[in-house]
Amino acid sequence: PSRSLDTGVPVRATHSTTSFFARCHAREVFQQLDAETYVMQMRVVHLDSVLLSLMGSFGVVDAPTFAVTDPALVRLLVREGLANAIAHSKQGTRIKLRAELLNDVRSSAASHRLHFTITNLNRPEVPHLSHYECEQVFSRKGYAESCATPTRR
Repeated sequence: PSRSLDTGVPVRATHSTTSFFARCHAREVFQQLDAETYVMQMRVVHLDSVLLSLMGSFGVVDAPTFAVTDPALVRLLVREGLANAIAHSKQGTRIKLRAELLNDVRSSAASHRLHFTITNLNRPEVPHLSHYECEQVFSRKGYAESCATPTRR
């Protein structure tokens, strides 16, 4: 559907335009994470609903109902992991996305880290990553720090 701005120029949102802007936004956020300038927008998130919307029909989700976290960052990181799992999965197999709140042993305060595990069955020609390689994917400074707290509802 077309819309007109004040200039009278028709504007049409397309999938390619939307995905282009999403990739640009993702790149910007990753750069901010690397530079340690990303400002987290913490709020109560209906986590299982967010993850189910990202997963779609590709698999199953096991997650807490609510968490206090940055929803934009969760979407970005999970989208990156799911894109990789979908691209390398054996056709006809399901992907499992699990989220859990772990006690943050690195902090003296009572805090939690939001930990994601994405499990898929790779195509035969795609090698499996070791546990160490999986940990390295988001090991740069900004990605390793995860802020989340449990909520009761």
